[in-house]
Amino acid sequence: MISRLTAHSKLCSNLYLISARSIFGNFAGTGVGVLHFTSVSSVKNPLGFRLVSHSTLPLLTTSKIDFEKEDLMMKEELKRYDETMRKNTKYGLAILGIGCLIGCGAAVAKWGGPVKDDLGLPVADEFSQMPFLKQRILRTWKEIRLLEKYIKEPSRDILLPDPLKEPYYQPPFTLVIELTGVLVHPDWTYQTGWRFKKRPAVEHFIKQVGFPNFEVVIFTSEPGISAFPIIDSLDPQGLIMYRLFRDATKYVNGHHVKDLSRLNRDLSRVILIDWDPKSFQLQPENVLRLPKWEGSDSDLGLVELASFLKTLVASGIKDVRPVLQYYSSFDNPLEEYRKKRQQLEEEQEKLKDSGKHFTGPKASSFMGRFWQRQSIQ
Repeated sequence: MISRLTAHSKLCSNLYLISARSIFGNFAGTGVGVLHFTSVSSVKNPLGFRLVSHSTLPLLTTSKIDFEKEDLMMKEELKRYDETMRKNTKYGLAILGIGCLIGCGAAVAKWGGPVKDDLGLPVADEFSQMPFLKQRILRTWKEIRLLEKYIKEPSRDILLPDPLKEPYYQPPFTLVIELTGVLVHPDWTYQTGWRFKKRPAVEHFIKQVGFPNFEVVIFTSEPGISAFPIIDSLDPQGLIMYRLFRDATKYVNGHHVKDLSRLNRDLSRVILIDWDPKSFQLQPENVLRLPKWEGSDSDLGLVELASFLKTLVASGIKDVRPVLQYYSSFDNPLEEYRKKRQQLEEEQEKLKDSGKHFTGPKASSFMGRFWQRQSIQ
């Protein structure tokens, strides 16, 4: 019977089970585990027993000593890396310090000496009686401050010449216009580089507001080398009287600001057309703030702007600033002007139908409402 069961068990498939006891047995503390595979017959013998056989295979794992060695090697490598970085930082700072000393010494040697006359003799100044090193340092500091002023301040104190005197004609209002975002739109591509797109009706606008209606001044934060040919293409007839570029702006907190007080004009009759609040932060009351033109071909903003400006001149107003402040309070001043104009035209039609005569707007009524009060006869 036993031999029969043995033969029968050889024909049966075996199921191998991993015994957890074999892994954490007597070898648990040595880092070497032993896997016990138990083969179990899937068919019971006639006596109701299963034939079970055991076999063991060793499973090698990494020892704790190896882990400790690797951890120690990694710490040593990080330590060497930190030391190298500290040394490189020290060398870099030392080189930077030496460079600064050389630069300061060169600046003192260049700017620290006194000014010399045509004969090559030194000219006495406020530092001449001081010790040698001190006077050279103070002269150098003075030159640095002058350089800083040259960068931040406009290139000249008065940007425009005096107004024309009789018998010459001086327009009653000065119209200052930003170039980019108002008259042109800059565009850049890999194929063409920088190009400037003309705003629709820009030639019509310049003719409408140019001399003799306004004293037109282009005042832009663009450098003159790029803006000058653009203005030439916009104004072939020379209706724009003056051109001011980046060197005429004031550098304030990282922005090129237009200082209208340097225009040598009465600010009550100066109108600035711009879209960037940072560029007119010194005199916001003189600005008609328009939305920036982004290059739309269907835009007719300049047509409306020309109509607005001509109406402003015709009203005989003495101070443009309250009017500009009122319209600049709207997101789109020209849209508000269009609404006011339509209201006025409707009122004129009603007066015409009623047989009453409309004498025109008063200058004082230009604020608050396009023409808020009319005189009726």
